[in-house]
Amino acid sequence: MRDEVMLSLEHVVKQFPGVRAVDDVSFEVKTGEIHALLGHNGAGKSTLVKIISGAYRKDSGTITLDSEEINLTSPQEGIKKGIGMVYQELDLIPDLCGDENIFLGQNRFRNRLGLIDAQKRRKEAEKIISGFGIDIDLTVPVRKLGVSKQQLIAIAKAISRKTKVLIFDEPTAALNNAEADRLFGIMKMLAGQGVSIIWITHRLDEILETADRVTLMREGRRVTTKAIDQITMKEIVTELTGVTEEEQISSVNISNKTEEKLISCNHISSGKIFQDISFDLYRGEVLGITGLIGCGATEIAKTLFAVQKLSGGEVYIKGEKAEPFSPEIAAQKGIAFISEDRKVEGLNLKGDVQNNIVLTMSRQWSRFGFLNQKMEKKSAEEMVKKLDIKISDLGQLVNTLSGGNQQKIVLAKWLLKNAEVFVMCEPTRGIDIGAKREIHKMIRNLAEEGKAVLVVSSEVEEIIDTCDRVIILYDGRIKGELLSKDCVKKSMLDTMYGI
Repeated sequence: MRDEVMLSLEHVVKQFPGVRAVDDVSFEVKTGEIHALLGHNGAGKSTLVKIISGAYRKDSGTITLDSEEINLTSPQEGIKKGIGMVYQELDLIPDLCGDENIFLGQNRFRNRLGLIDAQKRRKEAEKIISGFGIDIDLTVPVRKLGVSKQQLIAIAKAISRKTKVLIFDEPTAALNNAEADRLFGIMKMLAGQGVSIIWITHRLDEILETADRVTLMREGRRVTTKAIDQITMKEIVTELTGVTEEEQISSVNISNKTEEKLISCNHISSGKIFQDISFDLYRGEVLGITGLIGCGATEIAKTLFAVQKLSGGEVYIKGEKAEPFSPEIAAQKGIAFISEDRKVEGLNLKGDVQNNIVLTMSRQWSRFGFLNQKMEKKSAEEMVKKLDIKISDLGQLVNTLSGGNQQKIVLAKWLLKNAEVFVMCEPTRGIDIGAKREIHKMIRNLAEEGKAVLVVSSEVEEIIDTCDRVIILYDGRIKGELLSKDCVKKSMLDTMYGI
């Protein structure tokens, strides 16, 4: 990290109807610095980086890039100025190969006839990728690559344009530990080459190990900017939430588990993904399944909603064999499935709050093809109040809500259907600390109400904080099983790594 300032924001403001998303924010990013940006969902950090990249226009304030004041009107203009962004949901074209994606929209490889020199383009792409210390087949469509390699293609795409500032939005959300470590190495390499990095993340341990400085935001304002060696994890949590860490910590003290089995899985397998898995899920219990990403936990959860097909074994629901089995039958039998990708599989992003909440009940409440709008509105209002969903009104589009409030809406639609078994995959992925603890409390409340909850999470702390019992997977098989009182992070991580 150098002393000169690459990017400076002074008194930047962005207002949307009814809310000031960015409120008089000033901070600076130095040349070659890894600068972490933290805040609750709704704190304004995503809006802020969209202003920096040109996706949003600021209402007031000043932005200076490399000593030049800029007023961006589009992301394309931002790219030309040297500002790149690697989104959590990668902006690649799936059917194009790696080098085509990297140099998409650039005319650097046209020959005298105006045709693209594909060989020259591929060599240049290979040169960039080789700097990452990993081999990637650039000849195949990127949809055939794993998420981590797709992400490296997106990074290569950004730096191919001589980027001065590179913004990462939750880059490790879908990566395992080894992939995340490799990414951190690449970030440090880029910073060493003089690229200034802005890094949005919710994972505090990553920040303490990788970032040079951190800026914390709350309710649209910058709370503080500190060198990473001048702030502790406890101080970060306190600044982000406005309350002490001790006030937020919850733990499983009392189990509500009964002897009634709601789900039984007997020696279930799904090809090479997972093999010979057996467990029972009881009424009033929160059962956690964890392991490294790719261990098969998510696919096991999907089995209970008939999304993942079995190659062997049997599933029983309340003592009855689930055969035939489909998502529709699973829902009828009282099973709720909350996907790790709420935006694709959990919500209608073009719909409003009310429509999303009552989605599972619309067919039952309609008569002769007409919806019972009075019933729908009343039920949606009750769920908003019950789960403390922060909205302006029931007509607000769900794609304008924070991740935490979106997740509450997914939960609300299944509560409305009176589901008995809640299967949750990565229930707090991409959600800030405060909202995360709210979701954890809701999970415990479901158990207290006599529901059964299966939580699949790659976050050990989340499993310890919410579950009565934990199954640890390694390479698609059960490696260990613990009661909550016996869960110790270090030993759990050892088991997850097969030690």
